[in-house]
Amino acid sequence: MTDRDRLIELISKIQYMGGLESRLADHLLANGVIVPPCKVGDSIYRVGRGEIWEWQIAMAYIHPDETIYVDDSENEFTAEDIGKTVFLTKEEAEAKLKELKNNG
Repeated sequence: MTDRDRLIELISKIQYMGGLESRLADHLLANGVIVPPCKVGDSIYRVGRGEIWEWQIAMAYIHPDETIYVDDSENEFTAEDIGKTVFLTKEEAEAKLKELKNNG
């Protein structure tokens, strides 16, 4: 899902805007609004030692060039790690675990 799609989804949940959701999302993105891929409190999943580990995001440090997330086990990751070593859904983590088992 793109940032634009996520903004439209979030805006749509507020109230029906008669089709203005798409234009508002475009306006916000054009003016510097960012949509982080996850937020404090979200669950994340990591694959390790043949298992899937679930953690919650405890903190996020926003810097001009990147955002550093810290989970409740004090592991740090950035958006670049999502889909590689950190997964936002259990299904993505399961797919990665299966891939590792097939290649290992």
